[in-house]
Amino acid sequence: MKPESLLIFCLGMVSFSFSTAASLLLAKLMNLFMNDRISSLIGAAGVSAVPMAARVARVVARGGDRRNFILVHPV
Repeated sequence: MKPESLLIFCLGMVSFSFSTAASLLLAKLMNLFMNDRISSLIGAAGVSAVPMAARVARVVARGGDRRNFILVHPV
């Protein structure tokens, strides 16, 4: 494996981390100004580049409340 390949992989992981964190923080910021609260998991599930994020968000949502249901966007 070339060093350039590892660099691309690391940059992808950093990008995924930033996009997930930004979407979670945006959901929390929106909750400050809205009457109806939205779940921060919506932000994590919305990261469309990585379908696994949506699957993990669905499992976490179901674990917290069995009535939660998050649709995983088909890939």
